[in-house]
Amino acid sequence: MNSKVNYLEQLIFEMQANGLVPIIAHPERYSYVQENPNVVVDFIKKGVLLQANFASISGYYGKRAKKTLIQLLKSNSIHFFAVDAHNFQKYDIIQEQIQKIEKIVSKEKLEILTTKNQRHILENTKIEIELPKPMKKGLFYEIKKTLFQ
Repeated sequence: MNSKVNYLEQLIFEMQANGLVPIIAHPERYSYVQENPNVVVDFIKKGVLLQANFASISGYYGKRAKKTLIQLLKSNSIHFFAVDAHNFQKYDIIQEQIQKIEKIVSKEKLEILTTKNQRHILENTKIEIELPKPMKKGLFYEIKKTLFQ
């Protein structure tokens, strides 16, 4: 979560060369994405899909993850939502989390993120995505940039 995988580009290439579509889970929780959310734009342009955790919208993984998720949602950079199966208590508040997400994206987009795209995976059919919009870099990145200039 706290460092970028150095061989990620190679891994993405190898997966795609084998006919697979890479899906990166919970990018909003990675510190390097929080510092600069635009790093996911390159992944998406290469055909990578992104799956967010429902609990992130409630701040369960911290304020930075929540803020980053909101940025990713507004920029069309999230393709799925899922629950973190490690903790079943989070299932109890999914409806509340859906209501929070609905304040950021349309009902139609929410259905795509929670139902339609998952169906495409199960049926092994193509997922149509919108290209992401550029985002502001995270607050931590701006502070770090200022300190080290």
